[in-house]
Amino acid sequence: MRDYYKWAKEFSDKYIKPVAEEIDEKGKFPKEIFDKIKEEGFFKVLVPAE
Repeated sequence: MRDYYKWAKEFSDKYIKPVAEEIDEKGKFPKEIFDKIKEEGFFKVLVPAE
């Protein structure tokens, strides 16, 4: 089983942390990161297949 907390932390450190200040200042979340979240499969974690 995948360690989801570690996976999320690694993702966050790589894609979100570098632009976190800009996200806070603008109050907007970059579409590119949102698309990457989808691509990585994080939404599947929240919604069971059945």
